[in-house]
Amino acid sequence: MPDVVERKRSYDALISAAICEIHDGTAALLFIHLPVPHPPGFYSRRLQAFSSSGTYLDNLALADQTLHVLLKAIAKSSTANATAVIVTSDHSWRIGLWKSAPQWSSEEASASAEGFDPRIPLLVHFPGQSQELDIDRPFRAVRTRSLIELMVGGTLSSPDSIEAWSKLP
Repeated sequence: MPDVVERKRSYDALISAAICEIHDGTAALLFIHLPVPHPPGFYSRRLQAFSSSGTYLDNLALADQTLHVLLKAIAKSSTANATAVIVTSDHSWRIGLWKSAPQWSSEEASASAEGFDPRIPLLVHFPGQSQELDIDRPFRAVRTRSLIELMVGGTLSSPDSIEAWSKLP
């Protein structure tokens, strides 16, 4: 359980700092690297609480909930129509590496039955965006810098523009 306590402490500090940046009112772009969904699981979506019984899939649900928390904070801020947010993790679900771990669950085995999935969690929200758009194709993490530069430069300014850009080689 100490790992859960430490990971929660780290997670809470990160979210607190991100919300402070949002309320500061000067952020036009927030890039947040989450310590989730990386295993071991430290959150349980069934319990809706931090727990040592969590899995990668639970941590993935926490990443989604975290984006919701950040979007709510942005909506309440004075810069709601001027702040973009990118939330990501560092790598995909490393099934081959983690399936031999003692924490590997039957749910994870079932969800990973089709094998390695190279996608990383990448969530992008534009200022004033109200509609979601799911892009279900692999995104090469090496393109993240280009994504940020194009967003800051105004070339990518909507979910549709990212969808078109994501199709480029």
